[in-house]
Amino acid sequence: MNSTSGALTRIGSAAFATGNNPIALAIDSSGKFVYVVNRDDNNAANDFITALAIQSDGSLAAISNGVVAVSSPSFVAIEPGNKFVYVTDFNSSAVSIFSLNATSGQLTAAGSVATGTNPSSIAFR
Repeated sequence: MNSTSGALTRIGSAAFATGNNPIALAIDSSGKFVYVVNRDDNNAANDFITALAIQSDGSLAAISNGVVAVSSPSFVAIEPGNKFVYVTDFNSSAVSIFSLNATSGQLTAAGSVATGTNPSSIAFR
């Protein structure tokens, strides 16, 4: 970012397709990984979380096996200890929980919790 004008400059040459309607993202507190939730592919199997590694120059790299299916994600949050990623599942009225591998950035399903109707965000303090 240009500190005078605020203009952004693209880093690297690769762009990452995350599917239709990437709706939210979260960066872990170590600054090593970014998670993007995608919604509206009109097929629950194709709504997903994309995990990307943040390189030292700020560019992004795909994480091997870094795509995780989620029914209808609407928001993503990472708890402060970087152990778990939480994704609100809008249509299923639940929060999906994933354990985060701090070395590889890969996510593993760890369960879900029912919520009120259509959760759209989550936060930690």
